[in-house]
Amino acid sequence: MAARAQRERRRLIRRLRYDGVRCTPYDGYVSIAFLSDGSRDISTETVSADGCTWTSQSTMTTSTGQTVPVRSVTTISPDGMRQTSTTEVSPDGGKTWKHWYKDESHKVKE
Repeated sequence: MAARAQRERRRLIRRLRYDGVRCTPYDGYVSIAFLSDGSRDISTETVSADGCTWTSQSTMTTSTGQTVPVRSVTTISPDGMRQTSTTEVSPDGGKTWKHWYKDESHKVKE
């Protein structure tokens, strides 16, 4: 039973929107995410000119109310078929950063 609980994944709802009025095309994205454990994350996303690198800075509010700075970099392959994201958290308010997770995904060809 304990091993199953450790493998249980959190569920996530994420909304990404573009704000072209206040921002340029490369830094106008805002992401809001809600996790099943009660955590939430609001981030500002910046996109490279070629669209292949997304950089995110955010503050996550945990289910216990603690705020934690989070940053991530997502790289998309030139053909748009693969992406890799690396995310770090700072338990001390941004003084030091530690690896939190890496995510790799790919599209299934139609």
